[in-house]
Amino acid sequence: MSDRVNKYSYWAYGINIESEVLLPDLMKGDAAPDVRIRHGKVASSTVFKSLHDNAKVFDRPGCRIEAAPGAMCISWDKVGTFLVHGGTEVIIESEPHVPTEDLQPFLTGPILSVLLHQRGLFVLHASAVVIDGAAVGFLGAKGDGKSTLAAHHQVRGHRLIGDDIVPVDLQDSCAVVVSGFPRIKLYNDSIMAVGHEPSNFPFIHRFVEKRSFRYSDNFSAEPIPLHSLYILNEGDEVYLEKLGHASTFIEITRHTYMNRYLKALGAESEHFEHCEKLIKKLPVWKLNRPHDFRAMDKVCKLLEDNVRKSGIE
Repeated sequence: MSDRVNKYSYWAYGINIESEVLLPDLMKGDAAPDVRIRHGKVASSTVFKSLHDNAKVFDRPGCRIEAAPGAMCISWDKVGTFLVHGGTEVIIESEPHVPTEDLQPFLTGPILSVLLHQRGLFVLHASAVVIDGAAVGFLGAKGDGKSTLAAHHQVRGHRLIGDDIVPVDLQDSCAVVVSGFPRIKLYNDSIMAVGHEPSNFPFIHRFVEKRSFRYSDNFSAEPIPLHSLYILNEGDEVYLEKLGHASTFIEITRHTYMNRYLKALGAESEHFEHCEKLIKKLPVWKLNRPHDFRAMDKVCKLLEDNVRKSGIE
């Protein structure tokens, strides 16, 4: 019997990924890998032994996290343990009898966000689209409607850059959004609201009701300068409110991946520097709107008009 391990090549967020796990939402790649995802024994790795001696431990419902500069280990109940280190490798030790497809949402979600942080990017919990050549990001907590708003913009002809994870490369002249992959995670009602049949799209996980809304024809694969950010806020009326420096700093920190672990990762000062740089490069708005599909056209039109009349400040 052959012990050959299948390896798949992908591209996402500007990096080439070699994976022993099928990740069908990602785009296929063919270049030498920058990152390797493989199965292995986490506890026996030299990286884990060093991490275990120096890490701060965070116990969350359903998972345990060990974090230290350059490495993070996350163990999910009934799924497995994932060790991410150096921004170059992910080692997976799955629980017995866990189907390979059950690993996918963890790898393309939280594990990729850790990996991108380790590679020096400023990773926002957001969705982003391109409006008239300018990248705009929608920030919000789980359930705030980031993905739904991105999907509505996409079917209006605006290209998707990324959903849920939006990495920003803070260059000297501007902030640049690094493109992810052409998938949005949506519930059935959101898919129907943009005119599609939910059953045409697979569930992202057998225990999760969201589906993988893959709308590849309208996706931006190239990096795009970031024009503005919008903090989603539920209200009765649809309007924009420009945020001041202090409010912007708080909101960006609140919607940054890894914000709970910055001290353990030795990244607090870097995070504050990134926030300050980002605030100086672009405007941040609070987007007030009702949580109602019927208001979506009005919301999208407001954002389109705002992007077209305002420049990067």
